[in-house]
Amino acid sequence: LLVRASVQDLGLDKAATDVQLQQILSTLASRQNLQGGYGLWAATPEADSFVSGYVGLFLIEADARGVPVNPAMLERSLNYLIMLADSDSANALNELRERALAVYVLSRAGKVSTSSIAKIETALVQLGDAVPDYEITHALLAASYRLLKQDKLAEKRIVPVARWLADLAAIPSATALEGLEDGGLMESGISTDALASFLVLKHFPALRLSDVGMQRLYRPIELQLNNTLSSALGLLALEQLGAQATNVSIEMSQQTSAPGISPALFAPLVLTKSGVIQSAEFAESAPALRISQAGYAGPVWFSLNESGFDKASAAAPIAQGLEVARELRDASGAIATKVKLGDELTSCVSLRALEKDGLRNIAVLDLLPGGFEIVNANSPSASPGGSISSSNEIALDYADVREDRIVLYASASKSIQRFCYAIKASNTGRYVIPGASAASMYLRKIRAQSVSAGTIEVVGPN
Repeated sequence: LLVRASVQDLGLDKAATDVQLQQILSTLASRQNLQGGYGLWAATPEADSFVSGYVGLFLIEADARGVPVNPAMLERSLNYLIMLADSDSANALNELRERALAVYVLSRAGKVSTSSIAKIETALVQLGDAVPDYEITHALLAASYRLLKQDKLAEKRIVPVARWLADLAAIPSATALEGLEDGGLMESGISTDALASFLVLKHFPALRLSDVGMQRLYRPIELQLNNTLSSALGLLALEQLGAQATNVSIEMSQQTSAPGISPALFAPLVLTKSGVIQSAEFAESAPALRISQAGYAGPVWFSLNESGFDKASAAAPIAQGLEVARELRDASGAIATKVKLGDELTSCVSLRALEKDGLRNIAVLDLLPGGFEIVNANSPSASPGGSISSSNEIALDYADVREDRIVLYASASKSIQRFCYAIKASNTGRYVIPGASAASMYLRKIRAQSVSAGTIEVVGPN
């Protein structure tokens, strides 16, 4: 959102974006504990180290872009990161990554962390060959050295990272990429590649990542393996790349002839150009688009956007690593197909992992049928278990209770687990019962969708 708000070429509503940013900052403030660290879903006594570092990066970027950031919240964040960066007990590789991220954020904020860097360097040496020279920790330390004006140390650390990013043979295959998001958030190859690219482009522009190096950014997007974290970090990198791009020009046309007619006929589209962003609208009926570069030898990325709702319910269930189902039952325990106005039903969502036990970071969406409301939904955002009438078997991290749906954030095991809550018929009519859906937030190949259970009728009390 910060990048989108800063890139004027995107033509976004600045007022609406400013409101969104302030809402995000308000949410972050509610999740900051007394030490200045952040919990994933709430202000917990023990903060999440990666989340705290990532929020620190967000706050620094926001402040640099002129977004009003509460100085006290930022100062508390930096104080926590000072403690994290200097922690002598966190010396596993994933912990060193989190400490190096803390050091980088502190360096961006103008804080000198040379003693913390020295401790991290010593811990890396002790890990020996377990740490490759292209490790993201090195990239974070290199950027910190550059900010501290220690250019020789910065170059020593960043050159192997940049060389590795540009190594075509080192770019994972599609199959390998699918498994890169299976660890913690700082163990994710896709996300750390995006972060490394950003650090090289921002702090070492003279190295100029090659087209091969940029494949580490757009290859996961092409394969639809990117997620929210890798996309956010990738946008930071692409923003830096856009600032370096010059004389970028493309031509776009849409096919006007019917499919199968040879030769195909194309008509040029009118492009709206603003900076490096060029856009055009095309006919929904166009069977093909043609994009060509004019006077520019570098890579060009394109994005095709569409919006709206599915015209029809899913015809068959989807079960890719996960299985999800939902039922509506009446007071007797029977499947409900017809109820009276004001009657309460129990909505139950069932979740199961099919291949791997203990899948983390799963989002489950349970959309209510029209004409129903959640009983005791007295808060727009609920803590674990929610403020609703519910019974729960799922390993729940957070429940987001909304007017027309519940979104659960949880882990899934190989045993079937259920989350049940009460809903009430509030309007007469016949309504489609939507299927439930579930997906990993960071492993896009893990997803599930149940089919609609048909319709349910709500009749008057008499």
